[in-house]
Amino acid sequence: MTREEKRSLWKERIKCYRDSGLTAAEWCKENNVNIHTFKTMITRLNMAQRSSKPKKNLQKDSESIQWVGIKTENKAPEEIAPQNNGLIVTIGSAEVKVSPGFDEKTLEKVIKIIQKKC
Repeated sequence: MTREEKRSLWKERIKCYRDSGLTAAEWCKENNVNIHTFKTMITRLNMAQRSSKPKKNLQKDSESIQWVGIKTENKAPEEIAPQNNGLIVTIGSAEVKVSPGFDEKTLEKVIKIIQKKC
């Protein structure tokens, strides 16, 4: 069996395993496959797939970075509320209220979407 035939066989086995809903150990037992060989092949195929993906062009990404200005208000310490009510991010005519404990990735996505629209 050629290397490519073995790779195709293992890809098919892994697909069957994933479609089965079984654990790896259960699937291997039912299909008479050595669990250690099975895990090794999943790792090898995943690594081969990752290495075959094209690398991002970092220069292109850095060219698309845009800086955003932040407008602050100077207030006397006695005017500042003791609790943290969050902040409001303004991009063009859009405003986004950011509360304490916000999800950074979600905020990043929202800002990117607003920047495209403005």
